[in-house]
Amino acid sequence: MKDAIFILVAVFAVGGALLTAASQSIINAALGLLLSLISIAALYIFQSADFVAISQILVYVGGVMVLLLFSIMLSSGSTDFFKNNPAMKVFPALLIVVVFAGLAIYALFSANLTFYPGQYGPSTREIGNLFLKDYILVFELVSVLIVVMLVGAGVMLRKELVRKAVASDGDSKDEKENKK
Repeated sequence: MKDAIFILVAVFAVGGALLTAASQSIINAALGLLLSLISIAALYIFQSADFVAISQILVYVGGVMVLLLFSIMLSSGSTDFFKNNPAMKVFPALLIVVVFAGLAIYALFSANLTFYPGQYGPSTREIGNLFLKDYILVFELVSVLIVVMLVGAGVMLRKELVRKAVASDGDSKDEKENKK
């Protein structure tokens, strides 16, 4: 039963990737990417990599996908959802897929793979303990770096907004003087 669910989740991951690559609509492509990313997180859970799965969901599904969908919806060309991939070339894409699939199959069968049966368990507790004991300085430096980047982005946005406001005020004054 576990193998069947694993195969089903893998099919969803590949199907989402294919939908992302082959979709003519940018919204459908983003939703295909969302399906693929969630399926990959489920595959991480099957491999007992719970920390990586949660990171995948938080960072990619929660952050990147929301950012991508908002940028699609708020972009100036948001009415042209169906023209994002008009020059999609099917034959070159299929040729590339066949070549890379052949290389992957060759590498899989020519490699001397050894699988070690083992008991895998959750790793989140150990990673958390490492972050808060052995690597606390690095963890705090990364958090300070993130705060500095956010403040810097806010300052740059503020300067840009002020510059645009000044430029638009200058244009309106020039237009008023030209009318006189």
